[in-house]
Amino acid sequence: MSPRRLAPAALLLLAACASPTPPWTKAGVSSEQAAADYLACRRWADSQVMPAYEDSGSGNDANPVRGHDRERMKQKVGFLAAECMSVRGYAPAKRQP
Repeated sequence: MSPRRLAPAALLLLAACASPTPPWTKAGVSSEQAAADYLACRRWADSQVMPAYEDSGSGNDANPVRGHDRERMKQKVGFLAAECMSVRGYAPAKRQP
């Protein structure tokens, strides 16, 4: 797999790791466990979306809609990760101002 195809996945992983606290909460679960569950859900979501993204040729630099496809990919990963966390019993954490 070419480095250009790995770049979107690496960016998503870095973005997920950049958050100091997980954006999900569950009673009786430590923030460390919530972060680990969130990372597992993000990785699972990436594994579901990345093959379709790569197969579509969206990683090709000549593709004029590459940016749009990348945004759609991020949205799909976020949606699947949220579904995964909900299935695990988590609820979105309230954002602090």
